[in-house]
Amino acid sequence: TASGWLRQDLWRRDRWWFDTTLRGATSRNEAVEVDYFNPLQDRNLELELAGRYRLPLDGRRSLLQSLTMSGNHYWQQGYGSDQGWQLSYRHDWILSPALSLGYGLGRRQAIYDGNPEFGNFIFANLQWSFM
Repeated sequence: TASGWLRQDLWRRDRWWFDTTLRGATSRNEAVEVDYFNPLQDRNLELELAGRYRLPLDGRRSLLQSLTMSGNHYWQQGYGSDQGWQLSYRHDWILSPALSLGYGLGRRQAIYDGNPEFGNFIFANLQWSFM
């Protein structure tokens, strides 16, 4: 497996900004009988665009709101390639330089074994830096 990404700010003004991220990934797996998605070989190229707004609360605390949309081109050995997409909205509460709490929801179309699958998702994360 190999992957990489590149992020670039497109426009920034005070509390608002837009950025884009380009991601690429590839993997090779052994043929084994499993009950989960395990392609022999696949590649993915994704372009994401995000609009963000930061609301300062007090001192070092703030709320970051993000609306993100992306499109990707996915190829899987034996099944060809197809397009996918994702749309999500999230909140990130930055409580200190070392602590933040985030959550969000979204909808996506992913490609598995050549077939598009639609799904809704929710997520949450806690980021705590010790240094």
